[in-house]
Amino acid sequence: MDRSTLGRFTKITAVVSLVVILLVINVVQYSKNNSINELNEDINKRLQLSEDEQNTLMNEKAATEKELLKVKLENDKLRSEITDLNTDIENLEILDSASIQELSWVGIDDSEDIITDLYEHPELIPFDGVLGGTMFFYKATVINYKWVYAHFEDGHIHGVGLYEFEVDHNNQITWKLIDAFLSGD
Repeated sequence: MDRSTLGRFTKITAVVSLVVILLVINVVQYSKNNSINELNEDINKRLQLSEDEQNTLMNEKAATEKELLKVKLENDKLRSEITDLNTDIENLEILDSASIQELSWVGIDDSEDIITDLYEHPELIPFDGVLGGTMFFYKATVINYKWVYAHFEDGHIHGVGLYEFEVDHNNQITWKLIDAFLSGD
């Protein structure tokens, strides 16, 4: 495995690991919230008891509500962290130095030029819009000097595709669809 492939693999592995961690955090928070809500419901049912038992349960309820507030605040904090991490993922530069060098040899100094060109070719999207919508690209990432991963939608349905591109000596880009699918398919 050459160094540039290993670098790309390491970056992709880091992004995948980060996404898995974020999913685990969401599952844990969801479980905590459900447990606290179930406990609160159980306390409300038991309030049909004696006055002493009712006072005891009211104190438990207050403690539970206080704990719930703490969990909600922690959940809000974690959601903020997830938002920050998602922003970091979106800003993560995937192109390695070899790919950047390959692109510069054909006159492309900025990967945004490739993305802009792709956006001008919605005919590359292999799906028709629905309910009067027109498919368009709204997010794309240049993976290397050969491929782009792109998101598309029409306002009703969305999907992703992998596109191969080639830049000729006149800086003209030709495109080829490798694969695409609609979300939920």
